[in-house]
Amino acid sequence: MSPAPGAVGSHRARAGALPGTRIARALLIVLGWLAACGIAFANEGRLILVTGQVTLVRSTPGQPVRTLVPEIGTVVAGGDALVTGVDGRVQVAFSDGSLLSLQPRSEFRIDDYRFDADAQRGFFFLVRGALRTISGAIGKREPDDYRMSTPTANIGIRGTEFVAEETVCDPACHPGRTPGLRVAVSAGRVVVYNAAGSTEVAAGGASYVAGPSSVPVPTSERPTLSTAPSSFDQGATRLAQTGPVPGGPRARNQRPPREFGEGLPPGVVDDWRRGPLASQGDAASPAYVVAAAVPAQV
Repeated sequence: MSPAPGAVGSHRARAGALPGTRIARALLIVLGWLAACGIAFANEGRLILVTGQVTLVRSTPGQPVRTLVPEIGTVVAGGDALVTGVDGRVQVAFSDGSLLSLQPRSEFRIDDYRFDADAQRGFFFLVRGALRTISGAIGKREPDDYRMSTPTANIGIRGTEFVAEETVCDPACHPGRTPGLRVAVSAGRVVVYNAAGSTEVAAGGASYVAGPSSVPVPTSERPTLSTAPSSFDQGATRLAQTGPVPGGPRARNQRPPREFGEGLPPGVVDDWRRGPLASQGDAASPAYVVAAAVPAQV
């Protein structure tokens, strides 16, 4: 087992600025919207955006492994894995208020997730590829309740928004790419650690780990995020401004999954898009407004 954060020598990355007041106002508006809509689900996550090739691999104790095609509204829980193809993207809102966005060509697994009065824990595994996440309530009371692991290292949080990319070269790396874990922090701070050592990364900083036996070190190299297709972004923008089209394909469902952005006040999406994440790939997607309902606390 890897040593606990802080058990070995540490390198520190410099802190950056937190989001400004305009973004904070947008967060408060969305937080009120979420409360009014009664968005709540225990011990699970719900897919709020799905596009391209996305596969859900469900492993339930005592049952055969199932491979499913998820859609908006699909519920995921411990034992589930999400795999994205060359054009696949998926965003998950968890019951503690956290949000995760998985990039194309990625594989992500929920090892253990629980959020109720008796227990709070979120243990995840990024097998390969890249993701962006904003933490929720889990980990704020007890940092050891949250862990994002990869084949190379583990990531512990301290109230955080970060991007992680695990590059697996199988059988060989693409030109210009090297194997290992890259982590960049937008808000809060994380501890990146493995058996070889650890490093704390503050907002604005980044870390690179070459392999499981390599010490995590500060770096200027950021994870590589692909830009979301315009149709993905424009569709979410329309939903945020007007809501879903009445009588659409989901109107026949007795309780249709909530489309992201339904009922959001005009202007909130634009405020978020102009915020500090706007230059970082799919952060411009309006779905990140949902994650902002639980801003990082330092």
